[in-house]
Amino acid sequence: MLWDRQHSEKDQCVTMPPDLRFPVLAAMIDGLDLDCFIRDPGYRRQLTEVLDALSDEEFDRFELLYTRRFTLN
Repeated sequence: MLWDRQHSEKDQCVTMPPDLRFPVLAAMIDGLDLDCFIRDPGYRRQLTEVLDALSDEEFDRFELLYTRRFTLN
């Protein structure tokens, strides 16, 4: 049961169009190569550019969606 002023995820999906940057960022994080990240400045720059394209609120929303992809028991 939802508390007062809470919205279900279904309601939020209807009001917010899908953001195409989220799948790109998720793929970059999933395929993150720490060796390249440390040694290659171009790799770091590419990740930084994608992160800079998101506002703080958008990043928080992405983080919430990204962490909900995996179920922990």
